[in-house]
Amino acid sequence: MALANRAGHVLFSWIGPDAMNTTENKPVSISDWIITFLLLAIPVVNLVMLLVWAFGSSAHPSKKTYAQAALIVGVVAVVLALAFVLLATLISFPSASGVR
Repeated sequence: MALANRAGHVLFSWIGPDAMNTTENKPVSISDWIITFLLLAIPVVNLVMLLVWAFGSSAHPSKKTYAQAALIVGVVAVVLALAFVLLATLISFPSASGVR
């Protein structure tokens, strides 16, 4: 059963109790999250596993979204760190930038 507005956009959808029992809709268990965080604490394994979970098809949707968000935050952190180091270098050594 679905409720749509005049433009045909679905406003509410009832999927029924049978659809809630699929593997995709079951929450990730606490032990699975603990294993996930332990794997992410290992330096090279963390990047590999984040890529596998973010772009693989076998990961749980919650874990997939978490991995995608973690990769985005990581990329932003690296870009900000590089910008900070570049700015600090230019301020500390003005002759390196060509400004006198």
